[in-house]
Amino acid sequence: MDDRARPGRRAAASASGADARAIGTYVAVAAASLILSLLFLRAPGSDDVAEEFLPWMASLHDLGLGAGYESWEDMYPPGVAILLNLADRLLPRAENFYVLSSLVGAAQLAAALLFAVHARSLVLSLAFLAATALSSSALMYLDVLYAVPLLVAFYASLDRRPTLAASAFAVACLIKWQPLILLPFLAILWLDQAWARGPRHVVALILVPTLIAGGVAAFFWPASAEALFLALEGDTWSGQALNLAWLAQILYGKPPIALFFYMPHQEPWLLALKALFAAVYLPILVTAFLRYRRDPMAMLTAAFAGFVAYFLLSASVHENHLYVPTILGFVLWSRQPSFAPYAIAVATFSNLNLVLFYGLDGKPPFAPTPLFGLVTAALSLAALLASTLGLYHAFRCHPVFRLTQPVRTAAQHVNRTPLFTNSAKLKP
Repeated sequence: MDDRARPGRRAAASASGADARAIGTYVAVAAASLILSLLFLRAPGSDDVAEEFLPWMASLHDLGLGAGYESWEDMYPPGVAILLNLADRLLPRAENFYVLSSLVGAAQLAAALLFAVHARSLVLSLAFLAATALSSSALMYLDVLYAVPLLVAFYASLDRRPTLAASAFAVACLIKWQPLILLPFLAILWLDQAWARGPRHVVALILVPTLIAGGVAAFFWPASAEALFLALEGDTWSGQALNLAWLAQILYGKPPIALFFYMPHQEPWLLALKALFAAVYLPILVTAFLRYRRDPMAMLTAAFAGFVAYFLLSASVHENHLYVPTILGFVLWSRQPSFAPYAIAVATFSNLNLVLFYGLDGKPPFAPTPLFGLVTAALSLAALLASTLGLYHAFRCHPVFRLTQPVRTAAQHVNRTPLFTNSAKLKP
């Protein structure tokens, strides 16, 4: 009897140990996130905090949600207004600065814990927190506000839950527009996954996200549409992003100061930069559609490459726009350990870009001297060369692109993510 009971006892002990380790990971990640939030509690953040975010909060408080958002006349989606207004109502007696820092800290904590649930690794979870904390806790960019729905969208995509993924992605895009760069890749993947499940899943895939996005956009109309048009208009060289546009700006004789340099829509540089981005992005998209549309890991890897191409090659890109591929890189790393070098490279360069212009607390650490221009131009060139080699290596050598075996169908895929596990069998 004792011998027969031993396997069961061992299994129970193993499960108990795994649960204890998971709880320990969550506690450690939560504690680290809270410590970082408190450490940077008095940091002024980036220029956007004083120039935009705090005045926006005041307008929401004085004019109300709809009229306050309309008064912004900015490119941010209405989801930001909803979250800022909610935070103001939850902390009615606090100063706007601390309301904002509390909102950012809460979003950072939620994202770190959600990632820890999926990554199941203390080291990887702390690395994720370290990679995103500068943007959120220290500089108080609002990108962290869409981190949770974006994580849900990515993991649901990997686990072939297209309606959930698309709905969460719609929420993320209602907070910041940048994730839309990934939409062509994700839409191809979601449609293939929904079609494998049946026509009603295709209808749900289209209907649910449309209702979410359309409902919010209609409530804030026409300000929501005007914000999107402003975001698409883009008539700057580089918004402090170390990329080809920044390199061109320096070579063109513009000083490396923390301002945007505007150029008319007919400016050849603007058209050339956007054409070059399209010339790289579209082949990645077409290749992904033709060869990898049934493989979630390969499609998200291609989407990662497409977004990096946007950051490095397009015009009007800002210094914080690598936040999206940083999130995606860690998600792919959590499922495919061999993706670690790509995730680390993008996260490192993202934080380096932020530090060069805003330091660790929002105060520029370097004067805009010719030497600063030379160093940042050299970094931009190095990033362009490294990304070219990385893109070539990924498509030639990375395991997710080695299609020596038939592409897995939805029925053959085994879900791994605990929050999105679906025991029902899928249609082939």
